[in-house]
This record gives sequence, structure tokens and C-alpha cells, in this order.
Amino acid sequence: MMIRLPSNLSKDPDVVPRTFREAHLDAMIINPMTVSITAIKEMVGSDNTLPIVYLNVKEEFGSVYVDDYYGARLATEHLFSEGFRRIAFFHAHVPKQTEHYSREDRIAGYSSVMAERGLVAQIKKLEVDIYSTEPSTSEEIVNKSLAREWLQGANCPEAVFCNNDSEALAFYQLLYETKMRVPDDIAVIGYDNDELARLSPPPLSTIHIPRYEMAVAAVNMAVSMINLGGSDKVYRSTPSIKFTPKLVVRKSSLASRPDISASKSDRAEVVIGNT
Repeated sequence: MMIRLPSNLSKDPDVVPRTFREAHLDAMIINPMTVSITAIKEMVGSDNTLPIVYLNVKEEFGSVYVDDYYGARLATEHLFSEGFRRIAFFHAHVPKQTEHYSREDRIAGYSSVMAERGLVAQIKKLEVDIYSTEPSTSEEIVNKSLAREWLQGANCPEAVFCNNDSEALAFYQLLYETKMRVPDDIAVIGYDNDELARLSPPPLSTIHIPRYEMAVAAVNMAVSMINLGGSDKVYRSTPSIKFTPKLVVRKSSLASRPDISASKSDRAEVVIGNT
């Protein structure tokens, strides 16, 4: 059964318990796309004894998630291996209620590699909600202008690791507006391996998240909880499962140095990581 929860749970605080009651569920898998995990846990309630598995949520028990710290290190190390030294981390503004743990883990993974390599970390936030369908405000227009000034200034990076593929495409737009090319002027790598990453011009290097395998693991975890009795003890003590992401190398992150540029056109997509 696929059930979409409302984006604003505060308007209906009984929505999760009522879903259990009305659908006669034995367990629930929750994938919080636009709702914070804190809000969902408040709706579920501390006295809930029915099995709940959280998908793409980093918890000690009862969740399935990806190792974003490791994935961020993969992305940053890749840019370093291509010869880049001025490497920045780029992310965009998102509403507070949808802030996800992965952003902090990705920043931490990026920062750790920069520190180990003796490089200066640049973490650039675009104060624009790129996910909003509303027209840009005057403040957002100013913030975009400041971001373009950063790209044209003395601190302009050689390569940029973007928090996810959607934000990488927003970064592409900034580069287009400043007449800068990828990867000739700035190399770019994203995260998630969305379909648009492969189709973007040029194709976007990224970190692959094994979504299908994670979903299967979440279902198996829920079934296991049910088979073990679905008790409060089982629900709150089932160890979480952490998946390992992989590096997908495409054209956007390949250096334009003379020693490798001649062979770039012959390089196919490469996937690197643990199986």
C-alpha cells in the first residue's frame, strides 16, 4: 500500500496513527521526502508499539540509509585525483522542515578530505530555494548575483562538489549565466545519480545511491519485525542497515589538463566503489 503523507503534519497530528488504524497495517515504511524526521516521530508518538522502518533516514535502529560521509569522501578524492586543489562544496537553501541528515554528513566527508590533503575548504551556500515553484524574490536575485561574483572572483574554485544532482544543475545554470564551461573552466560532481545527471550537458559525474537495494532491505526489515512478533522491543532494537554508495565518473569532473584532455573523448562512464 502506497500512502502519501501531507507535507504539513501539524495540520493533522493524528495522520500517522490514523493510517495504521484505518489501513489495518502490520508495519509501515516511512520515506520522509518533504517532512522532517523529527516531525514524523512526534506524530508517531513515543508509545507506538507497531513496527516502523525509516527509509533514507540515519538512525541507530529500524532504518535503512546510505553512508553519505563515505560518498562525500569518494567525490572529493576523485576531484583531487584529477589534479584539482581549489575544491568547493556547493549547496542551496531548503526549507527548515525538510533539512536532511545527509547534507551535514556530505559536508563533513568533503571537509575531512580537504583537511587531510592540507587544502582550504570552501563551503558555499546559495540562499535560493531551487525547489520552489514560486518566482524568485528580489533577495534571491541578489544572492544569485553574489554567487556569480564569487565564481568570477579571486576565490573561484577549480572544481565544485554539489550536495546533490538537482543542486548541481542549479550550479550549472549559474555557470551558464557567467559564460563558464563545464569542465573546461570548472569541474562539477553531484550526488544521488538521478536520471538527469546522465542527460545533462555535459553528463554529470555523481555518487550513486543504491535506492532499489535499500527499498528491498526496508521491506525485508519490516517483514522481519512482523515475523518476530512486532513487539515494542523488536521495533526499537532492530539494527539499522547502512549501504555503501559508488562513484560514477562522467565528463563533468574530468580535468582539462593537456596530459589527459586528448583521451577524454574516449573515456566511458566509470563506476567506482564497493559492491
